[in-house]
Amino acid sequence: LHPHFLFNTLNAAVALVRTNENAKAANVLTQLGDILRHLLQTAPSQEVPLREELAFVERYLEIELLRFSHRLTVKIEVPAELLDIPVPNLILQPLVENAIRHGLASHDRAGSVEIAAAATPDTLQLVVRDDGPGLPAGWTLEASAGVGLGNVHSRLTHLYGGAGLLTVRNRAGGGVEATITIPLRIAGVPARAASRTG
Repeated sequence: LHPHFLFNTLNAAVALVRTNENAKAANVLTQLGDILRHLLQTAPSQEVPLREELAFVERYLEIELLRFSHRLTVKIEVPAELLDIPVPNLILQPLVENAIRHGLASHDRAGSVEIAAAATPDTLQLVVRDDGPGLPAGWTLEASAGVGLGNVHSRLTHLYGGAGLLTVRNRAGGGVEATITIPLRIAGVPARAASRTG
């Protein structure tokens, strides 16, 4: 998590208390506590089921939805049959945080974040999209990635070598799309072996 998220969340809770919205403030702090507990308990795990990764991202998004109120719309489209597929632990949150930070928080209009997953016989794709202003001209992942994207790229390379990819590009209709591609594995078995036994 970026430090600014922690400070923004605490500031949001303080602001809610000052306007006597104590139930909302308590909700923000409860969600923040759940996020920090998850980080402390699961940090050693390299991979978790996709359902667990999404549950963590949803807790994160609940805080952001409280912060941005009606300005933020979230859509998650993940087929049920993919929820048990192993994915890198905490790999989606940096992409979602980037989408909100650069696609929504950088301006005053409403915006949306979409999370999707799809599979081929050999790969799993995780996609995070926003409808913000998009990447500046000349932006490249190699030269321009910040800490969050840099860490995602490094972890994919460490876990999967050349089979783990991160691509970030402007969308045709506006905004940015970040895509993670990893080998599809079922219960730790490589996809090719799983297809032979299935």
